[in-house]
Amino acid sequence: MAKYNYITLSQKKVWTENELKAYFKFLNNSDDEDLKKAVSKSFIYNPLIYDAEGIRLDNTQVNKGAKYLYNLAYTPKGAERKNSPYGSSEMESVKHIITIKLIGSYDAGNFFRSYYVPLYRVFTDGERDFEYYVWDGKINIVG
Repeated sequence: MAKYNYITLSQKKVWTENELKAYFKFLNNSDDEDLKKAVSKSFIYNPLIYDAEGIRLDNTQVNKGAKYLYNLAYTPKGAERKNSPYGSSEMESVKHIITIKLIGSYDAGNFFRSYYVPLYRVFTDGERDFEYYVWDGKINIVG
């Protein structure tokens, strides 16, 4: 698990998919509690997280995320899905995604154990931005 310097990683402005996965794997699996606390603190105080601007994701991740979000709402032919997890605002938002950024982490664990997952914000061309995380194969819209 020592491939990355996680404190340095937590301060980066742009993350690749491998860096994102490595960071959350470290947070959820590391036995070094002191290092986990230091890394978490460094992440929280990253100005991009602290000021809610968000860490940029590389283009591959943004494209993959936008495709995933759109596919939850619409069929390949553009018809609205009956089982869409979105409200009307998000249905319109996924048509106009500009970018997706990592804005924090969400503790999806339980009373006995924390389990952190990425918390994202979808930026659109208007006022329809929203925040979400994916847990247990399901999207959860939180803002």
